Amino acid sequence: MALYDLINNVAQSRKVGFYCHPALLQLMEYDKQNGSQLYETLGCLARNGFNSAATATEMFLHRNTLFYRKQKIAAMTGIDLDDFNTQFMLKYSYMIEEYIDKQSGTKL
Repeated sequence: MALYDLINNVAQSRKVGFYCHPALLQLMEYDKQNGSQLYETLGCLARNGFNSAATATEMFLHRNTLFYRKQKIAAMTGIDLDDFNTQFMLKYSYMIEEYIDKQSGTKL
């Protein structure tokens, strides 16, 4: 529960952009302009502990398609998806977004 208390404090401070990983906004904008699903793919990876097999299964993707998307996300954002600290920050960022969405009934 302590993590959700922290997330609640972040949400109440309205400085969500400060606490969320900048790659999220970058991928959201890219997806809007190009009709892609990179933001959703990264979120699914985060939910699945960055397990590619579980993510591909959940998203009904071939593993090569997921591999391509991971490469594209890494190239666009400059993040290392294999780095534990990066994975933690991305997971935390998606948790903040999901919590705020549930509380406000809107999508960031």
